Amino acid sequence: MIGVSPALVLFRQVERFFRQVNCFFRQVSPFFRQVNQLSLQVNRFLDQVNCFFLQVNQFFDQVNQF
Repeated sequence: MIGVSPALVLFRQVERFFRQVNCFFRQVSPFFRQVNQLSLQVNRFLDQVNCFFLQVNQFFDQVNQF
């Protein structure tokens, strides 16, 4: 019986490793998608807050002109 070549054994180990890495990323991907969505919502909120303070600033600029 012919033994399995060391190159094939190494290839199978590397393949197994990448399958595990792929599985890991499939598991964490939804979490990071949710984090990304939350980040976008926070960003939109901060844009609105920024817009509000710009309007307040413009108001006080006009008040200061009098």
